[in-house]
Amino acid sequence: MGLALGGLQSGGAPISSSPTFSGIITALGFVSTQASGSDAFAVTTNGARWHVGTGTNDYFTSDGTTVFLGSRFRPGNNLASGSTALNVPTGTYVTLNNGEGAYIRAPLDNNVVLIGDIANTVAGYQLNGVTLFSTASPTIQSGFGTSPSVVSANGTAAFRINVGTGGVASTGVIGLPAAPNGWLVFCNNLTTPGASYSVQTAFSPSSATIGNFARTTGTAGPWAASEVIGIIAMPF
Repeated sequence: MGLALGGLQSGGAPISSSPTFSGIITALGFVSTQASGSDAFAVTTNGARWHVGTGTNDYFTSDGTTVFLGSRFRPGNNLASGSTALNVPTGTYVTLNNGEGAYIRAPLDNNVVLIGDIANTVAGYQLNGVTLFSTASPTIQSGFGTSPSVVSANGTAAFRINVGTGGVASTGVIGLPAAPNGWLVFCNNLTTPGASYSVQTAFSPSSATIGNFARTTGTAGPWAASEVIGIIAMPF
């Protein structure tokens, strides 16, 4: 007895034209010498499904272009730590979409993960393709006092600047990653907030200028020596 494309045969004569399997005990394998690009397993009718579970939706089907999973998809539990659970070829991506515009897409490009309209990239976060927060730390470009420094920074999202010593400088330029138009910065004097305040006075695509002003008169005045300023920066 043998299994042919038309069904079971015995001595060359067909026994059944519609073979039925109630279960496969051993592992099912496909011939390793299958020609590249040819079908190893094919369901030829669009919309036909391959049932793989016991639930009413444990199957997958295809319209000839897209494969639809009827139930949840989960990589194997026995994957070694650090191994790839789902490998997406270059130039393609996986989209999780609830049909109402909320989705996660990864990878978009350059290791970008897109969540709705916000993309998490190796360089920071993007909104509509424009940097929202950068992982690059700001720098001191010019001005401030003697030996100013960026004390600590969470990229451009929040950082602190020590204006340095001297007690005579009243302006400084902060270096920032390139933005389409410029940067808006929001400042708080953390050392002497009752005496003076800092605000932005100018911008460029890669910098922001801030100045110090006396709180009582509103006139420009020097920062106190080693004044620390807390800053949030956002590009536009």
